[in-house]
Amino acid sequence: MASFSGVAGTFPMQSLPDAKLRSLLRLRMLIGYILCCGGLLFTFGGAWDVVSHRTVGRDATFSPAHVTMLTALTLMGLAAMMLVLVETRWARRDPGIRDYGITFAGGFSGPQGAYLAGFGVVASAIAFPLDNYWHSLYGIDVSLWGPFHVMILMGALLASIGASYLLISTAHLAASQHAEMVRRLCMVATVITLTDIAGKLMNIVEPALSTQGVVQLPVGSFDLYPIMIATSAMIGLLAAAFASRWTATIVALIHSAITIVLAIVIPPVMAWQIRFEQETVLARAAQSTAREGIRHAMITPVLLLGLALIVDGVIWYARHKNWTLRSVLRTLFVIALPILLVIALVGLTTFHEQRGLQGQSATSGGLAALGLSTVLLSLILMPVGELIGMWIGQTMGRSLQREGQW
Repeated sequence: MASFSGVAGTFPMQSLPDAKLRSLLRLRMLIGYILCCGGLLFTFGGAWDVVSHRTVGRDATFSPAHVTMLTALTLMGLAAMMLVLVETRWARRDPGIRDYGITFAGGFSGPQGAYLAGFGVVASAIAFPLDNYWHSLYGIDVSLWGPFHVMILMGALLASIGASYLLISTAHLAASQHAEMVRRLCMVATVITLTDIAGKLMNIVEPALSTQGVVQLPVGSFDLYPIMIATSAMIGLLAAAFASRWTATIVALIHSAITIVLAIVIPPVMAWQIRFEQETVLARAAQSTAREGIRHAMITPVLLLGLALIVDGVIWYARHKNWTLRSVLRTLFVIALPILLVIALVGLTTFHEQRGLQGQSATSGGLAALGLSTVLLSLILMPVGELIGMWIGQTMGRSLQREGQW
């Protein structure tokens, strides 16, 4: 079997004039940064919206949190469209530019990341009015796992993945042209975008820490949280680790920092929103609820940081020892499993203890709220999620690596 090593990206032998290549680099880097900032703005709006739904329920369609997310999607969509249109125009003047991108629909030219970002934004934009129609038919629900909520979030996730592809390919193109400053700037934005992807994956998992996450079987039941947290964690960390050295650790550090920032910013923002709507008493309750919810969310990033260090360490050692890919994945599976078990147990215990203290369960709270058989079955099934996450994560990471070797 082939040894585990990096795959360098390639660019066409046909060269463009230096001035045109510099213009192409600057344009792609600018759009990449806009997509990166748009993804972070969407994440902030999403966190705000989750707290808002928990506190006051679903409000108007154009609530401040929704407007924030729509603004982010608009920004990302316009940026991706502008990049494709500008490169298409340039390609008509100089066909050599087409060799640095992908031709789409017989006439458009642009990088792969721009197309992915555009398709993701379109999916999310279509889902917003459909979600409003869904609520008008079936009433109000505040679950993130509503059909069009999932469509919105998955579209935004695809847009962020597209941004990472655009930035890392631009970094490689800059390296081939010895534009060191552009390369470094694109590297920084790529790491931030990978962090945003990991954060969005964590957001998808959150509803599993509720009654929605419990799957009833003919005999017994199990909770989806251990399976989903293992899948999301391994996708995020392996995609970063395989894309570049020690990136998983950096991503975990930035993810922890973003979680802390949200814990500080969201409560007063939520309180301001409700005071603006003349609900002073509810505003005080909202600030307390928001702090409690995000404080719980800070536990997982700290544990993920330890897992990220191990993932990066194993891959660093494997590169030096020239391990096969199969050996790397087998080692990561064995070493990561105990840490993922701890993460799952901490999440389940903390959440159900909070439910018990708040009187939301007739039981005493803690894992007793689920039942021993449910917890055991959930943990037994967790390696399935880990394997799925490892496969998706390493596939995505190696694909990013081929876009441009750092």
